Amino acid sequence: MKNVVMKIKPCFLELIKTGKKKHEYRLYTPDRSSLSIGDQITLVSNENLNDTLVVTITDISIHPNWLDALKDYWKEDFEGLFNNLDDLINECNKFYSPKQVREFGIVRFKMLNLDDDNNKSKKGCVTNETSNKNI
Repeated sequence: MKNVVMKIKPCFLELIKTGKKKHEYRLYTPDRSSLSIGDQITLVSNENLNDTLVVTITDISIHPNWLDALKDYWKEDFEGLFNNLDDLINECNKFYSPKQVREFGIVRFKMLNLDDDNNKSKKGCVTNETSNKNI
């Protein structure tokens, strides 16, 4: 099992901590293509390095663009932050250039927040074998 570190905006990290956001969306670079179900992601606030959360990947899907990646879960994942899908896509376009998205695509990781009280009983399934790597 791998453990990788990814920086994240505080507003998105808070949605994951509260259990509202169940997916993380990233450029599908070669480093990220090596991640598998069961691997862990340590999410670190890009404004406060002490604000972190460890999640486990429970599903992975690859998409050619933001629309395909976001269309099924955007309302649940970004509740209260965006009025419509177009506004969310405009925000996502600030993270990666259209050329990068065309070249690599977007990966959607479904995540299990191990700190969520509803998931604490599942912690026992996770081993301590990790290889920390920043992505």
